[in-house]
Amino acid sequence: MDLHHLRIFLSVFRHRSFSKASRDLCLTQPTISDHIQTLENELKCRLFDRLGRTILPTKEAEVLNLYASEVLEKADELKRVIGDLNKEIDGELVIGASNIPGNYLLPPLMASFHKKFPSVSFQVLISDSRGVVEQITRHDLLMGIVGAQIRSGQLQYLPLMEDDLIAVVSPSLTPGTQMGLEDLLRYPIILREEGSGTLRETERILEEKGFSLGAFK
Repeated sequence: MDLHHLRIFLSVFRHRSFSKASRDLCLTQPTISDHIQTLENELKCRLFDRLGRTILPTKEAEVLNLYASEVLEKADELKRVIGDLNKEIDGELVIGASNIPGNYLLPPLMASFHKKFPSVSFQVLISDSRGVVEQITRHDLLMGIVGAQIRSGQLQYLPLMEDDLIAVVSPSLTPGTQMGLEDLLRYPIILREEGSGTLRETERILEEKGFSLGAFK
């Protein structure tokens, strides 16, 4: 039995959704469906009843969920034990990251880390900052890198690096002059999506200056 199939099954079981499991594992939805079909063929049973866009686990899936979790835990433990015997650090490091850290900051860090520990593989799950925090609080992830602190009594934040937020405007609006925050309020503004750490930091900075996003046109 393929352990990868079990990991995919557990994600579908947890989310009760092929599409959510697809986003969770960064795989296409047809790939998720194919792996579940392969597992069903191997076990000779149906694991999920598909009711339109809703899926319900069967009684066989409930049993498999208990055993699959234990099997994967034992497999990970075995890898750690064998790795300790060989005195080599190996395994898979799963990290959640918001868009900017995941796309621009992590790749060079991972390349440097991989040179030192070539037996360690990476899986980076990219979401917005709020999504990463939610995955950690649900214990789906052990750690994440985000662009802003989202309050949670369950988490500890450690600074990794600093970045600048810079407002960019057309040169035609500032011919040889500097614009203040009050000047920017006269123009529409393009912002990041809801849940983004960049958006959250922008809101925090505006609040410190006595403004809100609603002040922009």
